Amino acid sequence: MIKIIVIGCPVSLKRHRHTKWGTYDPSKKDKDNLKLQVVNFFNQNSIEHTPIENPIIVELYFYMKRPKSHYRSGKFSNIIKDKSPKHHITKPDVDNLAKLVLDAGNDFLWKDDSVIVNLIANKCYGQKPRTEIIIKDA
Repeated sequence: MIKIIVIGCPVSLKRHRHTKWGTYDPSKKDKDNLKLQVVNFFNQNSIEHTPIENPIIVELYFYMKRPKSHYRSGKFSNIIKDKSPKHHITKPDVDNLAKLVLDAGNDFLWKDDSVIVNLIANKCYGQKPRTEIIIKDA
């Protein structure tokens, strides 16, 4: 099992754009940033890694920061209001968040995202915005 934590607000995959000069990927910077953070994770933990070719299970947890409107005011500004939602049900969509991670992991975390036989993706609120990637053998 490998557990990777990517610090920062989760970003969703943007659609490829078509121009008269060809197509381009507007999510390239986001994918490169995610790869860089994963590389740093492996380097900091002295983990050797080669792309996985065997069937795997991937769990993705996207932690979003709560908006200020979810908190009380004044001296209770660190307490969440009772009527604030428990689940993150606004944009970005969980499937587009997952697509960015899966595409960014190609040729690095896994040979191709086709080796993923089971995918679990959760979007929720957390104190610190981050993405957690858990990779298990199938």
